[in-house]
Amino acid sequence: MVTTKQTKEVLQMITVRGIEFNDVRLARETLKAIDTLESMGFKPYKLTSVKLRKQQNLFGCCHTKRIGNRVIENKITINRKMMESDDSSLQTLLCHELLHSLEDCVNCNHDGNWHKYAEIVNKNTGL
Repeated sequence: MVTTKQTKEVLQMITVRGIEFNDVRLARETLKAIDTLESMGFKPYKLTSVKLRKQQNLFGCCHTKRIGNRVIENKITINRKMMESDDSSLQTLLCHELLHSLEDCVNCNHDGNWHKYAEIVNKNTGL
């Protein structure tokens, strides 16, 4: 179930599958990216939000919150300017960031399992 309340001044939160979003298109495209990854056996781990944010130097970022070595949650932020791009570019970015939220990728940066999984996704999707 998708719930939303938006005005021109303020974006209210949208919650889908237990994940908070602050943009309808971002929610739709993220859910497509999650479905794509899950069809290959990859499941985002403790993902709590995917939100647009004004970022100067990044297209997107996955922020992992930990207590000690235990992952509490993953939050993804996407540069607002990415919403001007086509769906394919947005899907590529979302898959990239979602891979960072996999349980065995939260400490990988772009090495190890993350790199291996990214190659699998690229091969299967052409993203």
